Amino acid sequence: MKLINKFALVFAALIISTVLVEKHAHADYLPEEKTAAEAVDGFDLMLEYMKEKTFTPSRIEFSKMSADPVADLIKIATKSRYSAALRGRAIQSLALYQSDDRAEATIDKLYKTTRPGKKLFPAIVVAYAQFHMDDVAEEIAELAQHRRKDVRLAAIIALGRFGGQAGYDALLQLAETEKDSQLKARIQDYVQ
Repeated sequence: MKLINKFALVFAALIISTVLVEKHAHADYLPEEKTAAEAVDGFDLMLEYMKEKTFTPSRIEFSKMSADPVADLIKIATKSRYSAALRGRAIQSLALYQSDDRAEATIDKLYKTTRPGKKLFPAIVVAYAQFHMDDVAEEIAELAQHRRKDVRLAAIIALGRFGGQAGYDALLQLAETEKDSQLKARIQDYVQ
């Protein structure tokens, strides 16, 4: 009986110490919002980083640079004073934040207001499909018939990566109708 009491006492002490320590425990790479905002000039840092890099950074990298990465990415993605390449990377990066309503609303608005002839449209199509997955496969499949090759390629990528079964079925049909050999090869990568 004494052994059980000692075990219970040690277990209770462990739980209490865990509760006391947990209040102060946090991941070093995810600072509290107030601390991060004080320590980092997020927008300028993120802007410079995005200009230097040609790939999409991770959410962890963004959180090191900004207290609110989504707000900063929205600023970059929606301001025409930035280059199309930079804005395109910001749009791709917004797709990392699928649980953030601001990111989704921005991508949705860009999709609805950007004409397919614009340089940014292919990046917007892929991000839009990433947010909405197979729910928009039919809508994206229509873009695979567009006259512009870059728009068709974006639609193929979106259908292949995020289109689910409906995207796969659309790609099977496109495999029979697409005339461009490069695009046809890309379709085959997804349907094999």
